[in-house]
Amino acid sequence: MAKLNFLPHRIAEEQKRQQRFYLMFCSALMASAISVWIAKLLLDRQITQQTALVQLLQAEHARLDAQMDQGKNLQTKIAALTAQLQGIAALHQQKNHATRLLQTLAARTPPKIHLRTFKQQGAHITLSGNAPSPTDIVQLLANLREDKGALSHAELVETHVVQQLPGDGKAQRTSHDFVIATERAPVARNSKAAQ
Repeated sequence: MAKLNFLPHRIAEEQKRQQRFYLMFCSALMASAISVWIAKLLLDRQITQQTALVQLLQAEHARLDAQMDQGKNLQTKIAALTAQLQGIAALHQQKNHATRLLQTLAARTPPKIHLRTFKQQGAHITLSGNAPSPTDIVQLLANLREDKGALSHAELVETHVVQQLPGDGKAQRTSHDFVIATERAPVARNSKAAQ
């Protein structure tokens, strides 16, 4: 039997296997490095996108906060203007009420009665004047009570007879002084004017 020496062939195969191993190891190492580098790039890109998104959200949040503050300021101004409008409407209604009150008084006063004073202190109204007879005073009270306005609760507070001295050949005359008082009902606010 012949002895063959396969040792150089084995050494060559061993070297080829080592070369393949090192080539595969380097390829795997390179593939790993490339994978890690790609993963790092993807993560950096996601972090950049998230940072941009957070900055965008912060900017929108700041813009919305500014709009909310502006809205609160507008609501405060609207509330102040509404209060002023209600005050103006109440003053306008009181002015109209005083005009209507004087018109009612002028229309309801009999021609023989002379009014001397008209006082209003808050809701309290006082009328004073004179009339030629007590029936004229009663007629004035009846006329005022017929009206459904502020003078409908008029009460006679005081009356007395006054003798007027004759002068220049005239006969002595008597007149009746009176005081009438009433409480004015509070002015109701018009809901349309308040709005």
